[in-house]
Amino acid sequence: MELPGCMVGFRVQAKRLYSSPMKNGAYGGFKTGGHQIDDLIKSAGQLNPVYVFYNHRHVKNEDLFKRSSKTNWFGGSAWGCSVATARFMKSIKRNSLAEVFPGMVPWHRFFVVGNSSYRGCSVERMMAGMDGGQKFKLADAKPDWVSLILEEPSTKGIGPDLVDEIEGFPSDVSPDGDGSEPSPLDEMLKERNLRGVAYFDFTEFRED
Repeated sequence: MELPGCMVGFRVQAKRLYSSPMKNGAYGGFKTGGHQIDDLIKSAGQLNPVYVFYNHRHVKNEDLFKRSSKTNWFGGSAWGCSVATARFMKSIKRNSLAEVFPGMVPWHRFFVVGNSSYRGCSVERMMAGMDGGQKFKLADAKPDWVSLILEEPSTKGIGPDLVDEIEGFPSDVSPDGDGSEPSPLDEMLKERNLRGVAYFDFTEFRED
């Protein structure tokens, strides 16, 4: 991810809030004290390990998302997607919304999307104020896979029959599809045990 003041990389684990209007919210698939957090932190290397949450209001304690006094970040509508550090998630005892909520910040605030007035590394500032005490890591170069997803990737060392597949997006051929060879991006994801990658360039939001 490129921001006006820095380049930052993340290793992400995603969780969704279970839907039950009659019960308090909980995040399915998250086990406190489990190996998943340790694996995320270890595999992150020079990246920042974080959890991303997909939220909604269909839980009994959905009023937690309306507490603008905590954040003043536009109330409930701001919490559809949120972020917490892996170190914070390692410290909690339950997978409940009430337990996770204090360590979360809305997605747009974490990346300070649309706030062109801030100078410096905005994500570093946000992480410094988040629960868990996780150390922030800056990136000094773009990941080697970026060329596979940009519109004009480097095709050096890639055969001409694969150039069309990586032009802009990965191949739409699934691993168990019609027998076609997987794209370089497919191979990279499999090799590194990843479900996907994303590259964001927010430098255009800066107003000089």
